[in-house]
Amino acid sequence: MTTDPVNHPPHYNQYPIEVIDMMIAVFGKKETMAYCLLNAFKYRMRLGHKDDITQDLAKEQWYLAKAQELKNGLAVESMI
Repeated sequence: MTTDPVNHPPHYNQYPIEVIDMMIAVFGKKETMAYCLLNAFKYRMRLGHKDDITQDLAKEQWYLAKAQELKNGLAVESMI
């Protein structure tokens, strides 16, 4: 079985739901969106200093996409 260190890291899949989904349930979409933006910033700032650059860029993109998804969800909820 192969692992996906960007989209589904094994250390975040040890519970019935993924950790990011728990964060949304516990802290809310707005706070989790902020977390995602800060994490994207972290991955950009460490490029070339820790892990593989391609992997860090993919993680940055994942967090930016998740932040956008959450932002879109907040916009829809505000229209309801």
